Amino acid sequence: MLAGDIRTGSKGHLPNQFVYVAGFDAGVSKTFTFAFDILGQDTRNAQRLRQSTFVAANRASFSQIAFQRDSLHAVNGSADSR
Repeated sequence: MLAGDIRTGSKGHLPNQFVYVAGFDAGVSKTFTFAFDILGQDTRNAQRLRQSTFVAANRASFSQIAFQRDSLHAVNGSADSR
């Protein structure tokens, strides 16, 4: 259920996202170059699956998964030299 509910036909909104990319290449000498890239994504108030614990009436514990609203920030990078 990313946006809305297909069973009921209700419409929803996708979470707000900010995606960015930056990088540079530099020729240090005739035989040496350097490259660097960074990629990031920031998602605000999105539904995510989380593991939680359910305690039954007999005090037995069970793992379960449930949707929760949360934010996610992911950053990836790479560097290379030749």
